[in-house]
Amino acid sequence: MDTYEIQAPKYTSGLHNTTTELARVVAFWYGWRVDEDDAIHGDGATTVAESMIELGDRMKAAGWFVTAEHSDRLVGVGWSFVPSDPVEGATVLAAADIE
Repeated sequence: MDTYEIQAPKYTSGLHNTTTELARVVAFWYGWRVDEDDAIHGDGATTVAESMIELGDRMKAAGWFVTAEHSDRLVGVGWSFVPSDPVEGATVLAAADIE
């Protein structure tokens, strides 16, 4: 299976962002990759999420995103909540409840 580097924006802080934009930033930082079916993969063939939308939903549910004060508008990644280890990050996201 071929996988490709995830493209991410360079600047996100203070802007109105979507969950997928912020998910791309974290996925790029972790070195995760996307395949031809849009699934996100970590080390080896580990599937972290079936799509960037699912990945963003899981990261939001895990509390990894920061919202504007008195608003639910996403403004950035709360890096202090994101595990530094990509395997641990994938484990946290697998347990995140998005239902």
